Amino acid sequence: MNLLSIILLLVPIVFLFAFFIGIVKKNKRLWITSLVFFLIISLAELAYFTFTV
Repeated sequence: MNLLSIILLLVPIVFLFAFFIGIVKKNKRLWITSLVFFLIISLAELAYFTFTV
């Protein structure tokens, strides 16, 4: 695995942590935004890694 693949796999984890932090702090805008970005990036990475491997 090269560095770019590792960074691409860590990006959804950052948004997942932001999602949980938003829930704990009851910040609705933070958890909705991070959930949307998490889903979009996860689907994009799923497509990227499926078609390049």
